[in-house]
Formats: sequence, C-alpha cells, structure tokens
Amino acid sequence: KKGGFGDYKIDVTKRTVLYKNDPVRLSTKEFDLFVYLVQNKGQIIPKETLYERIWEDEYNDESRTLELHVQRLRKKAMLSDKLNTVYGYGYRLDN
Repeated sequence: KKGGFGDYKIDVTKRTVLYKNDPVRLSTKEFDLFVYLVQNKGQIIPKETLYERIWEDEYNDESRTLELHVQRLRKKAMLSDKLNTVYGYGYRLDN
C-alpha cells in the first residue's frame, strides 16, 4: 500500500519512506508514528492517542518516549516546519 504526503512517498508494505526520492531511515516506531500522523494530517492528535496507538500502552506523562520519537522524526524526515507541537495537548502534521 503506497501513499504520499507532499515530497514524501510512503510504502506501508515495505515500510519505507522517501523524501524527494531519498530514503529516510526510520525506526519501527518512528515509521508507525509518521504514517499515523500522515493519515490524520491537519488534525490535532492528543499525546495520549498517539502513545496508545503506536506503543499500544497507556500514556504515562512522565515518560519522554513520545517526545523523543517526535524529535527524532522531525530531524530524520526534515519535518521541523510541518510537525507542530500543540502545547500541553499533542501534535499536528501540516502540509
């Protein structure tokens, strides 16, 4: 199953992401997080929802896991201007 988002090409079956035809090397969780954000682009997604969907566990406010994965995803996939923090709530992926 293939999809896209701007300059990104996503192949869910092969679990690959290309940015301007260059491969983006993502961990399993980073890939899952990116796909979920793309599927819900433009929507504000609460941290709890992201954590429960990606890690299949109850969100723990004290864990920095989600924040660290978002930070790495921004850097690896050059999303700093697209993946926005909605302070105190969650994240939104914008076009």
